Order: sequence, then structure tokens, then C-alpha cells
Amino acid sequence: MPEARIRAITFPIALEGGITAVAYEEQIQEAIQTANEIFGRHRIARRPPIRFTLSSIWHNTDINSQSLLTRNIFEYAQREGVSFHSAYRLMRSSVNPINRQRYGWSGPWNYGGFTVEILQEMEDPDGVSYLPVSSEALSILSLDQVPGEIATYWVPGLSGGEHGITYYTPKFRDISSNNEGIFISYRTQADILAHELGHLLMRAGHCSFEGDDGDQENSAPPTNLMHKYNAARQQNGPGRSLTGGQIDRMLSKGQAYLR
Repeated sequence: MPEARIRAITFPIALEGGITAVAYEEQIQEAIQTANEIFGRHRIARRPPIRFTLSSIWHNTDINSQSLLTRNIFEYAQREGVSFHSAYRLMRSSVNPINRQRYGWSGPWNYGGFTVEILQEMEDPDGVSYLPVSSEALSILSLDQVPGEIATYWVPGLSGGEHGITYYTPKFRDISSNNEGIFISYRTQADILAHELGHLLMRAGHCSFEGDDGDQENSAPPTNLMHKYNAARQQNGPGRSLTGGQIDRMLSKGQAYLR
């Protein structure tokens, strides 16, 4: 049975009843159990199921967490030409409604500003489109990397209210095989890790790898784990199925992480 080892790096925030190491550990254990349930049930045409084990958890200090997770505020302020405090207020105001809607949090503090920024597609001087990575995310991706193990970073939030993102080569500029990793937002659904593991092992987006158009982006149906939208997956079962082509792709392309 192919097995992948997962390293978990967390960012506890001790402000106003913030996230604790114990809370992260509970989410990590549930997410890995869910991933094993999803991947373990698909013994498709004698293909072996993939199993995930937790190799270690490293909890950052509160000071280190705050320093890393607010770097995006400085980047935003520089790009927009505003002061740090103005950028901080803008980011909190844009993040708070998302957090309140998703989690029902109340009170003056719900980690607004303590989010990892996901940069949108850009064009280089030659007009070539690419996906950049914020310097904050790159700093985090340099933490506690071990060859052959999947680095997962459990953060208070991701910009735009995203649940998770996987940085892998060759999709993202500035990412190499030495700094790939998965970011998971705190208190998101338990199957988000499994979805992101699918991206990393397939080295592909939301593809079904089944049928004539299976290698096309967004070909995964709503009942499939790799469908693009989490809400659609939740409304369809929830969508946790995998295709034989997806399993074959993971076993082939994910060999760097499988043993």
C-alpha cells in the first residue's frame, strides 16, 4: 500500500482567545483520518489505496506566527501605496464578513489581517501569464521541509476566504520541488486536506483524468473530490469520489512523496 508522510506546521495566535495548538491538532487528526477514509475506499480495478500518516507536528511560537502571518499587510500597503495601518484596516474589513459568515464568529477580533495572501494571476513583461507566490507564503514554505514528506501549513486564514491552496511545481512561479507545500485554513471542512493532497500528488488542477476530456481543467464532476468548488462537493454526497485515472495519475506523478 503506497504511503505518504505528512508534516504539519501550525501558526497559533494568542490574541483575544486565539487559536491554540490543541485546536490545530484536533483539526489535523480529523483531516488526515478523512483523507484516509476517502482514499482508502477507492480500490479501483486493483489499484492500491493511498494511505497518509502524520510524521510530526511543529507549533510555531505566537511571536513567530504573528510576524509571518502579517507580512502580507506590508506587501499590500506597498502595492497600494497606503500606510501599514490603512492596509491593516482594509484587510480586516474585507476578511471579517467572510469569517463571520463561514464560522459565525462574533466580537472585535477574528484574525482579520492574520491571513496568508494568495496572489492572483499576473503577466510578466513579455505578456506571459503566471501564478506568483507572495513573499510571506514563500517564507512559510521554507519552514521545516523534509525531502519525501508532504509539508502542510495550518494557518488562521487565507485571503479571499479560501479554504486551502497547494503550491507545487510547475504551476506556480518561484516554487521548486524543494519548497512545495499545502496551506489549510483554520476550521475549514475536514475533506479540504484530501482535496489539496489530490492536487499535489496529481500535479494537476480540477481534472477527472477520465474520458476524452479528462485532462482538461474543471473536468472533475461535482461528485468528485477534485471538483473545483467545495460548496458543490458538499451538496453532492458530499463529493468524495475518485476516478481510476486520478488514482493512476497520483501513483505516477506523486512518486516523490509515496513510499
